[in-house]
Amino acid sequence: MKMIALQIDLARQKETIDYVKTYVDKAKKYGYNTIFLYLETCVRTEDTPHFDENETYSLDEMKEIVDYIESSGLTAVPAFENFYHVEKLLFYKEFAHLAEFPDEKTQGRGWAPAIYPRGAVGCTSNPGLNEFFDKYISDVTALFHGEYIHMGLDEIFEFGECPACKERIKNGETKKDIFLKQVLHDYELAGKLGKRMMMWDDFFEYYDILPDLPKDILLGHWNYNFIGSETKGHWTGRVRRDWLSIYDELGFEYFCCVWGRQTSATYNLETLTDYALKHSPVGMLMTEWECSDSFYLGSYPVIAYAAKLWNGEIKSEDDAINVYAGILSDDLAAREIYRDPIVNDVLYNLSVGKIAEDDNLVKLTERRFAEKLVDGLKGSLKNAKGEAADVLTDIFDSDYERLLKMRLHYLGKEIFDGYEAGEKDFSSVYEKLDEIEKGFLKINENADKLWKKYRDGIKSAKGQFENTKNYRANLCESVKEQIKENIGCGVLYIDMMTPDAFSSPKIKVRVKYAGEKEETPEYTGAIKPGLVSFDAGGTHTFRIAIKNKPVEYVTLSCVGEGSLFTSSLRLLTNGKKLEVTAVEKLGGSVINEHALLTSDVTFCEYGYNDAAEHLNDVTLARKESGVKVFFGGRL
Repeated sequence: MKMIALQIDLARQKETIDYVKTYVDKAKKYGYNTIFLYLETCVRTEDTPHFDENETYSLDEMKEIVDYIESSGLTAVPAFENFYHVEKLLFYKEFAHLAEFPDEKTQGRGWAPAIYPRGAVGCTSNPGLNEFFDKYISDVTALFHGEYIHMGLDEIFEFGECPACKERIKNGETKKDIFLKQVLHDYELAGKLGKRMMMWDDFFEYYDILPDLPKDILLGHWNYNFIGSETKGHWTGRVRRDWLSIYDELGFEYFCCVWGRQTSATYNLETLTDYALKHSPVGMLMTEWECSDSFYLGSYPVIAYAAKLWNGEIKSEDDAINVYAGILSDDLAAREIYRDPIVNDVLYNLSVGKIAEDDNLVKLTERRFAEKLVDGLKGSLKNAKGEAADVLTDIFDSDYERLLKMRLHYLGKEIFDGYEAGEKDFSSVYEKLDEIEKGFLKINENADKLWKKYRDGIKSAKGQFENTKNYRANLCESVKEQIKENIGCGVLYIDMMTPDAFSSPKIKVRVKYAGEKEETPEYTGAIKPGLVSFDAGGTHTFRIAIKNKPVEYVTLSCVGEGSLFTSSLRLLTNGKKLEVTAVEKLGGSVINEHALLTSDVTFCEYGYNDAAEHLNDVTLARKESGVKVFFGGRL
């Protein structure tokens, strides 16, 4: 393959120039020939002197980085965004007028409005957007002497919704047309700069513009899942396609992208590589993203392994483990980390004093593996020295935090068993929470030391490092407070079919208690598989604490992107467990609501599950779909 590439994300977290140079040195040592600098708007130019110096580089500083990459014999690729992912630009009041929405909270999907009140998408109907970015990208790209420029164009949610865009659509354009025009605009800009354009490929799933694109655009096929015979889609629709065959047939060149997040991530690297090598990619890219509350250190083993694999130097599992061992200076730790199957865990419902998810075999297996892995890493850390100690510390922190969250998850079972038994004394649970809290504080201590060593003088982007530390430090106390509030409570059981953790619907649970005038909101939040790698699903039972008093009915509703799937409910109140006796459909989209009358695997679907619909109508994410459920006969 022509291109063996490694990325560093400088847009989400500024790094010291010395560290970036060290990262480049490692890339060359491992066998990479290309460095992607993911920039967005992290460079200050003459037109942007007001950019925050704590989050950006001067042109001279970026030139120093680029010159170092190129003098090392590597190709430097600038990676921009000028459509979506422009939240940092829109954060500044000087550029507020370029946003699709003046107020993300009330007009958009509600993506991080507290941090980025104007959202992440720029309005292409505003000529000022491309005027700014054409000049900005030209100024920064002048520092680079390689063949390529990456224009981004991924994850383009929420566009085409402002009055100016709506007017275009009223006059005959579609969102597909708007997307295509921006891609072609960027292609023209790349040509003017003497570069070959790259772009991400995820939104071809919803807007088939491929027949209209110039064939010399180099497509970045990114996928961070376990890959089989075809790649899984990225968003709510989870579209399945054999994309590389499609690109081959249409005459496009492409490169394939994996993500080496923290520990091993081999399940993504190895399976996507296998898929890619059945075709003809021009290269492979190891992406690294969003280290604003973490570090790149823990990814060094998989970064090295990826380059060796793509260069044809890996012939066996032992070869892979030897790569890990060379970085970690510990054969046992290398073996365990390489074989770690739990990389991108997503743990929801950590408010286990209010809501708890039942345990299952997958969780038990994962928890036992995590216990063994963490115990082994503790032993390895005792003898680790130098950089290997830092890499192991970063990996340990990631795995230890995952284990602590697993323990917290499992503690939810004990808490709710206590509620059901009428338990008043939760002192043993509090002791376990104290031990978990000590672990979180140890992780914070380690993280502070790594930050001081590798980012001394650098501030965390938008305070995310500090926010994450505070969350760890306060999580267990929050659970304690929830337990105290819910002693003597009733319990609502909800059986949910949770397809995956990728979509973002939220459930709202409201209870109408006898004698009270209004419904009481009892829970709002995501209900997803408690331990997933973007792939796992199944039927799970969730227990939610409610008042221990007679209930007239329960309302379940869904907001956000995607649907919720509920198969059955039960209610424990005043020592009686009751079954569902009647269901009423409320507003929005509801299918098969009568399935809630039986305790089987049939399910009621509520919410809007068509990803294309959501893209074409952002208001769907704010519409509420749901059912009213009545309880009667005792189980």
